[in-house]
Amino acid sequence: MDYAEVVDSLENKTVKRCIEYGIGEGIAAGWLVKHGEPYLLEKLEIVKQAKQKGEIKTTEAQYLAAAVNNDYKDGQVAIQIQNRAKRKEARLLREAEVEASEKVSREQRERRKEAREAVITYLKSLDEFDAQQLETQFIKETNLNPDEAESFHDWIAEKPGVIEYRMALN
Repeated sequence: MDYAEVVDSLENKTVKRCIEYGIGEGIAAGWLVKHGEPYLLEKLEIVKQAKQKGEIKTTEAQYLAAAVNNDYKDGQVAIQIQNRAKRKEARLLREAEVEASEKVSREQRERRKEAREAVITYLKSLDEFDAQQLETQFIKETNLNPDEAESFHDWIAEKPGVIEYRMALN
């Protein structure tokens, strides 16, 4: 049966049943041409059974389209739906984990930024001699150059005097 024959023959009961479930004539006729009447009848029966059992959580048209496109088998529909639900749940869980991780990263960056700002304020509050002593101590302990501001700020931020100073700012 070709597409023209199906479109010309809207008397086809299978196409009419698809239309009753909310599928457009063209789509129903296309399914009939592509899959054949026995296949489509099987999917219509699956939808009918699922409807009777209250298993359809979407529209009947969406359920029928899923049955046709995903080749639901009688007796496997519930399993396929459960598997789809499990995959969706796993995807949502992964998305939530990523979102939580990104939130933690944002919070850590914000705390680090605040700590750096406190360190800069602390350094500006020091006289030249105390600032020079801090740089010398940093070089001795880390073998790094104080011009590497990020390392220097992180190192200073962990010093006891700076921690109290940061807490006083908050």
